[in-house]
Amino acid sequence: MRIDFFNDTKRVVTMDPNTFKHGCIGEEKDMDFGEIRTFTLPEGFYPELKIEDEKEKGLILLITAHSQENVVIYHNHTNRNVTIHTATFEHGCTADKNGIAANETCAFTLPNGTFPWVKMWDYGIDDGVDRGLMVLVSPTKQNNE
Repeated sequence: MRIDFFNDTKRVVTMDPNTFKHGCIGEEKDMDFGEIRTFTLPEGFYPELKIEDEKEKGLILLITAHSQENVVIYHNHTNRNVTIHTATFEHGCTADKNGIAANETCAFTLPNGTFPWVKMWDYGIDDGVDRGLMVLVSPTKQNNE
């Protein structure tokens, strides 16, 4: 299973080194703002994403694998709310909730024959109000060429 991750958070996203101890293949270096990175999981496995926010280090991304078919699991360990972009649903993905509160988990179900293209935004703090994070999980057709 392939997963593409687009860092649109205006910050560096640090890759948790445990990502690569769980069979995930991809670049281990930090992801710069605006960077799209492709990761590959072992055959028959699907992505489980854990996002943490350590103020000094910024966002930390851990990708592990699970076997629940066509499901992307997203763990919000940021102590911030994550809204789900409406295009997630317009593109054919379903989710078990409409938003992901701090320290909650959401399961996104992809249509058959697709892989997740994930985009993450950070709207930051404006006038002392945390505008939160946003995630888009867009099912992308597998290219079997």
